[in-house]
Amino acid sequence: MTFGKLEKAFAAAVALQVLILVMVPMQQIRSLVIGRTIELAVEPVDPYSIMKGYFVTLSYSVCRPERFSSRGVDLRDGQTVYAVVEEGDDGLWVPVSLMTSPPRHLERGRIFLKGRRTGWRGISNGIEEYSIPEARRGDVDRALRQHMDKARVRVKVDDEGNAALESLIINGVEY
Repeated sequence: MTFGKLEKAFAAAVALQVLILVMVPMQQIRSLVIGRTIELAVEPVDPYSIMKGYFVTLSYSVCRPERFSSRGVDLRDGQTVYAVVEEGDDGLWVPVSLMTSPPRHLERGRIFLKGRRTGWRGISNGIEEYSIPEARRGDVDRALRQHMDKARVRVKVDDEGNAALESLIINGVEY
């Protein structure tokens, strides 16, 4: 290989790596920019990861297959699923049905979240972890202990069901 060809091959390899790095967060960025805003009630699971710092692992009713009215839907581990949700009287979105293919027509006021069956954890929608700035960790921990029943998340969902976590709200305070 000549020196010119080597430079071009190196530049192509670097460009490919940059492209991959840019594409990874694009799905969530797209959801944040054009997605519809919904709010879900939360349940924290785990407060710290040595690699990620302080964060809250969250769970939602839309992550639990047993909370949906769909019966007889056979879900395999790793399978893509579509959770249809609708806004409840309290402004929180609640489970309606699970599907194994994207819904084509939904009733007015319903949307769907795309997720993946993850064994005993239920369904992962990519919104299960929320990073907490070190300076606010104590505030968030305290607020969750005192007002767990008033914890919710604001999520953006695009037209393909991809979800992005926008903010954590506890007792009316946005984090």
